[in-house]
Amino acid sequence: MPRIKILGGTGFRSALYASLAFALATLCLSVFVYHEVKDSLYGELQNQIQKDVYLLQKTYRENGHSALIKHVQTVENQQMRTPKLIGLFDEDQSKLGGNVEQMPEFNGWSHTSHTVSFNTGGSPYYAFSTTIGRAKMVVGQPLGLIAPTLKSLFWLLILASALAIITALSIGYWASRRDSIKLKGIVDTLHAVSNGDITARIALAGTDDQINQVSRQINHNLDRLSSLMDNTRHTATAIAHDLRTPINRASLMLQEARQSVNKQAIDSESMIELAENELANVSDIFDTILRISQVSISEDTKSFELLSLPEIAEEMVQTYQPVAAERNIILMFVVDQSVEYKLHGDKNMLRQALVNLIENAITYCPEGADIAVKVFNNEEQLLSLDVSDNGPGLTEEGLERALELFYRENASRESPGNGLGLALVKAIATKHRATLKLRNLNPGLSCSLTFPKRELI
Repeated sequence: MPRIKILGGTGFRSALYASLAFALATLCLSVFVYHEVKDSLYGELQNQIQKDVYLLQKTYRENGHSALIKHVQTVENQQMRTPKLIGLFDEDQSKLGGNVEQMPEFNGWSHTSHTVSFNTGGSPYYAFSTTIGRAKMVVGQPLGLIAPTLKSLFWLLILASALAIITALSIGYWASRRDSIKLKGIVDTLHAVSNGDITARIALAGTDDQINQVSRQINHNLDRLSSLMDNTRHTATAIAHDLRTPINRASLMLQEARQSVNKQAIDSESMIELAENELANVSDIFDTILRISQVSISEDTKSFELLSLPEIAEEMVQTYQPVAAERNIILMFVVDQSVEYKLHGDKNMLRQALVNLIENAITYCPEGADIAVKVFNNEEQLLSLDVSDNGPGLTEEGLERALELFYRENASRESPGNGLGLALVKAIATKHRATLKLRNLNPGLSCSLTFPKRELI
């Protein structure tokens, strides 16, 4: 059996795709944030530089060239170890004042590196150069804090993105591993079932996620499959037991008929007729088994329609009243005519269920008994159909096993019937999502079909 690959799981692949998308989005966001912070820092530097330029221009306008030189020299003397950049040069590029040793070769805004007082090496600056009167002026601010800040921001964004991607992949790996364990449980269970262990079921754990929902449905289907297989085994055993007797009888009767065909034609004809009846009984058993199988397995409800349960029940009672009268049995129908008892169902199936229940009651009740077919709403206001009598009822074992295929109260199986009538009623009840309940009335037996509320109209 192939091993389930964790890295090939849906959870991990989804996390991988999400991480790639996140990485791309983070890259775009990081570039945007980086440039926004950079523009903000440089914007602040520009404001400071523009204030200094404005102050120098104001000094020149109000007090002239000499005052400008004096002001620059004053600012120079105020700078310490981390001075700002300031310089004033004449037309001959001679220094008039400031801490800049050489006149800049640019005009406007620029990044530059200059050696200033108290600094033995060139330092990076963001500077602005312009002419003022006959002189050229340069004013700048050091980039000593901006560059490290931007560098730290860059690596911080990279680290945050890497941590987010690693976290996403870890979560994806964990989710994929968890799902892989669950899927392996499903595969192992199905493998065990295919090898004959029909009791194997998928263990459910954790939250009610999609895999658990599928697992629960698989377990439900396995339960149904197990039930059908149990019924099949029981049916096969019961068929072998039940069909052996009529087939053997038919075989013996045909042999006797052949031996006596030249002696007594009338006896031969009688034996052949009995043999035909036995074989007809075998055919009826197969037909009933097929009907039970079709009703139990099929989920088709296309034949369902809105029906009046009292009309079906009354029709069946009227049909069997003459049969019951032959044994001096009173068959009555009881219903509250002021209430509509309707449901969605298969008319032929419901008729068959009533036929089986009424025939059972007539067959097993003594002469002079009473049989009542009732349609009513029970205490829970659920639509119910009840066939009850005052006959002998069933034993405790009979009540527990009466719905089993081929079960008959008479263990010798010499009594009429094949033990399939109530099994067919049970299959029809299940098809209509109804419950079939048997109970002793002491004396008598009650067989009740109760339909769910969703079937009521």
